[in-house]
Amino acid sequence: MPLSSCVAGLTAILIVCGAHGQNVQREAFDAAPGTALAELPAPPGWTGTWMADAELTTPVANDLLVTAGSLHSPALESIGHTPGGHRFEVEAGRKVQIWRGLQAPIDWSTDSTRYISALIRWSGNHPSGASRVFLQLGNNQTRIGLGNSGEARNSLRLQIQNRTSKARVLGETDYTAGETYLLIAKVVTQARGQDHIHLAVFTPDDKLSEQEPQWQLTASITRNDAPATRLGIESQLYLPGRTFAIDEIALFDTWADFAAATSEP
Repeated sequence: MPLSSCVAGLTAILIVCGAHGQNVQREAFDAAPGTALAELPAPPGWTGTWMADAELTTPVANDLLVTAGSLHSPALESIGHTPGGHRFEVEAGRKVQIWRGLQAPIDWSTDSTRYISALIRWSGNHPSGASRVFLQLGNNQTRIGLGNSGEARNSLRLQIQNRTSKARVLGETDYTAGETYLLIAKVVTQARGQDHIHLAVFTPDDKLSEQEPQWQLTASITRNDAPATRLGIESQLYLPGRTFAIDEIALFDTWADFAAATSEP
């Protein structure tokens, strides 16, 4: 079962975990360690490489590199998926905000469902105000930001982040530094009516199945019909000794796509 300590909210970075269905857009940092993110080719479903601005006009700095080793997730392995490639890791003292464009923008003005997932890991303790990390999905003006803004100790918290307003904290749950978590979110939009987001967090002891999990958090989100055209990673680690790693970022259309993962890429 997913984390039982979740409360009515959860600020986990909404990061994306990869599956191998046909309708999956996946970033597994599948390049030799030390490769600059600016040199990574676009996997299927993405456009260009990682860029340093939301307008997708400036390449990221050449010293943002692929880090050796993928993050380990028994939850993913329980459905037959062994993460490949490597990971992206950020050390303390570095502010990073990078973006990659979506080949097909997500139309949030219709009745639709889209899942996003990822593997994440923090190292070191988490004193108040010590970090700000988000996975963002949206456009220049409005984004769903899933992450941890560092206002609570040792917690993952789900926030809905809007560029024009303060992020709204929906809740939080404890986490253990140094462990890898699988975060999966389901965004449900409607042509008319309220949009919603559902979230589940999986620890190294949890398993997945062909059935959707029992979502730990369900919350309404501000309706916005502007299409999502890009995905971003934002990281600011203020104190020494901390790192943040992300791997297996993915977007997928159905749970069946996700559960159809195999051990072969």
